[in-house]
Amino acid sequence: MSENVKISVIIPNYNGSKYIINCIKSLESQTYKDFEVIIIDDGSTDNSVKIIEEYIKISKMKISLINQFNQNAAVARNRGIEIAKGEFFYFIDSDDELYDENVLLTIISNIDESDLLIGNYVLINEDGTIMSKYENNKDFVDENKELYKYAELSPVPSNKFYRADIVRKNNLFFGNVKIGQDLNFYLKYLQFCKKIKIIDNMFYKYRILSNSMTRKINLNFLDIYNTFVDIKKCYEKNKNLDNFNLYIVPVAIRHYHQQLIKVDKIKGKEKRKMIFFYFKFCYKDVQVNKRYRTRENNIQTKKFWIKYFLLKLKLYKKIMKIKGEM
Repeated sequence: MSENVKISVIIPNYNGSKYIINCIKSLESQTYKDFEVIIIDDGSTDNSVKIIEEYIKISKMKISLINQFNQNAAVARNRGIEIAKGEFFYFIDSDDELYDENVLLTIISNIDESDLLIGNYVLINEDGTIMSKYENNKDFVDENKELYKYAELSPVPSNKFYRADIVRKNNLFFGNVKIGQDLNFYLKYLQFCKKIKIIDNMFYKYRILSNSMTRKINLNFLDIYNTFVDIKKCYEKNKNLDNFNLYIVPVAIRHYHQQLIKVDKIKGKEKRKMIFFYFKFCYKDVQVNKRYRTRENNIQTKKFWIKYFLLKLKLYKKIMKIKGEM
């Protein structure tokens, strides 16, 4: 392997003993070899650290294992960013896998002058069976398209290839929030891109776990507000608030929609009332004056209020069943 590391693959791990070896092996099999692997263990209580240590002994790859007290995946990824030596960052979770042995070669062959490279991915279940495919909207293939329109794409990190110099120069990190960490980093990075390239290749297999944090219903979803507060601070710091209001606010409202739906699964009248009030506040906080009123913004605003009142009147589920969308 070359001493000049081209790619830093950063993997946060928490109790990933069941799948971490599959993840590492998908890296070991890559035809492109100029990369380092940084695994940040986030205070695992299973035997995954031992499994990783044993694999490191037999691996030909350059693997660093860093241990930290349990915090969250964002803190783990940020630790990886701090110690990474590569020119590019690639983030993948310990329960996911690269799609095939040519993923990194495909990425490095296509990066050219792009600040961000984006590919496709598949969703797999716990036994590795493909459930569905996520393919980027073909409308975004035009590299000359308004760059902020890419804010509408899936924010997952493992179908994206980031330039380390942009991350470091602009002091970018994953926000320490309970939900939307990937979205947080992606939207902050987006403002520094001059050229984005989408390629029609599968990058990785995204495993859907029944016990994952994103599938559990708890009050962590309320932290979506703090996700966008942190993004706004970054745009404000870089004197980019106009673009935040024009392009990121509609994204914020759309994500408030997605989280608001979870109120249906929350028990307790007072708790539900508090959540409705909270999301009403979230929306009001991102309202902007008329100079930023675009068609997209207006559409998202109308959708928010329709969904808000339907949920409050307990009619949302009934209407979705009639439409066949649930």
